[in-house]
Amino acid sequence: MALSLEIPVVVLFAVLLLIAIRQVGGLRLRIWQIMLFGAFFS
Repeated sequence: MALSLEIPVVVLFAVLLLIAIRQVGGLRLRIWQIMLFGAFFS
């Protein structure tokens, strides 16, 4: 039960982290690329 909840939470944090890195750093990621990454790994 806990494992099925942990994976989407980890993916959500990864997506939020990518958004934060994108805004702070010079990483050239579009918002749709980040959301697509989240959709594939959830």
